[in-house]
Amino acid sequence: MPDAGVPALREHLASVTTIMKLADEWQRFMNKLDRVHPRFNTTLLLPFKEPLNLIEARRRDYNQNRPPSSSSDMTPDEFAAKHSPSREAILNLG
Repeated sequence: MPDAGVPALREHLASVTTIMKLADEWQRFMNKLDRVHPRFNTTLLLPFKEPLNLIEARRRDYNQNRPPSSSSDMTPDEFAAKHSPSREAILNLG
């Protein structure tokens, strides 16, 4: 099967050529090429910092400020503190 890789190479080159035609400068071409065809053993840089900060803020708000009605109007942190065994109780179990 000497021609086994030819169709995949043809598709790849067609894709790269299309990206070249769409990019109006070198850096934009390279950025688009890295998005569509990432280099082997590389990871794209994704903007996760802001979403992670929002998720953490929401988690903190839920656990510390929002009183859910299902737990006697206590926040999850208050509920956990009230119903967690004390350190002494845990040590006396053994």
